[in-house]
Amino acid sequence: MTDPNQAPTAFRRVNLFQLKLIREISHDGHGSIMQAVVASRGDVAAACHGIFYVELPPGTSVGEHSHDIDSEEYYLILSGSGRMRLGDETLDVTDGDLIRNDPGQTHGLTNTGPDTLRMYVFDAEARPG
Repeated sequence: MTDPNQAPTAFRRVNLFQLKLIREISHDGHGSIMQAVVASRGDVAAACHGIFYVELPPGTSVGEHSHDIDSEEYYLILSGSGRMRLGDETLDVTDGDLIRNDPGQTHGLTNTGPDTLRMYVFDAEARPG
């Protein structure tokens, strides 16, 4: 059993409207996006590289990239719409979509809609084999 004194001290609740957003260009994408780190590996007990809240203004993108084979990402689209490269596929994404990026898979996302695309990115530690 885990010692409660050694358990990570993560958030209990997060309010998206109170997160401090940082402007950045993501993976050589087009334009500046806004993002906040909600939790990193040391903040949670789960096998997690990080949890991020991300906003893509119209016309901006997260550039195409891939992660190490030990990383599996999930994009949860909260609002807005876009086009996502997912390996050899191109998908139109919108509110409510949950997209899984396989370990090591190339992926990228462009906001193709008129409104800001808002999403959570969950970067999980992939199990071997």
